[in-house]
Amino acid sequence: MKQRRSLRSCLIPFLMVLCLAGGLQAAEKGIFKGIERFTGDTDGKRMFMEGANLEYFQGETYIRFAEAQIVEEEGGARIVTFSGKVSLVHEDLKVSGESFRYHTEEKSGVFTGGVVLEREEVRNDQGEVEKDGIKLVCESLYLQTKDKAFTATGEPFIEHKDFQGSGEEISYVDAEETLTIKGGFYLRKEKEEIKGESISFDLKQKVFTAQRGEEPIEVIFEIEEDEEEPAGEENGEADGASAPAGADEETGGALDAFSGEEAGADEAGLTDEGEETDQATEPTGATAEPLSGEDGILL
Repeated sequence: MKQRRSLRSCLIPFLMVLCLAGGLQAAEKGIFKGIERFTGDTDGKRMFMEGANLEYFQGETYIRFAEAQIVEEEGGARIVTFSGKVSLVHEDLKVSGESFRYHTEEKSGVFTGGVVLEREEVRNDQGEVEKDGIKLVCESLYLQTKDKAFTATGEPFIEHKDFQGSGEEISYVDAEETLTIKGGFYLRKEKEEIKGESISFDLKQKVFTAQRGEEPIEVIFEIEEDEEEPAGEENGEADGASAPAGADEETGGALDAFSGEEAGADEAGLTDEGEETDQATEPTGATAEPLSGEDGILL
């Protein structure tokens, strides 16, 4: 209990310093929870914290981390460097990485080290899809949480339900739902591959525009060929087994009956020259066509 009172007595002047030093507006306070060890300057210019379950809350932004360093810049703005398997959630956006350097007033920062970004699929009240889900991996990600916009570098690769793409830089603006891949892109869709200098998507309208660089755009299509029946097989017969005309029993019987009775009983047949004959010519068999395939620090 004594230790708790001592900690609170230390935090009171510290919090006063934070408020006088130009802290965040009341509506956008930054709250730290789960602190196990906390050190820093009494003027609040530089602080350090660590803990097993550290959390940070600011508006709609929630961050989990293991350590954090807070530095106050001229003018009162604070830069927080979160580290130790950082995980951020902002509305439908989830981002993880090894480190996140965050500007608390601008609500933006840079993730580094094995960054993974996921945007969940968004549906309206009627259950219709308004925004498709996306997944991005890279080594460096500049993120604006307020606008849910980002720019990825360091071998970025993105997955969308309609395509997968890579390039030197991938950027996205949520307000416009525009996605751009620059610096020599490679895109793969269901049945084609596209290579060029840059490509821009309007994900709302589901259209894209590709631009060439020094080299023309390259498009590779996959063409599916119909499966053909092996040569030499007709009506299920194997090579070498020459089926006689009307080999099918029922068909053959019908043909025999036709040739032997009807033809002879009615009229005489015609020869190749068109002459009438008294003997009917036996018709040949038909060939089928082949099938095709809780207490916290406020900043």
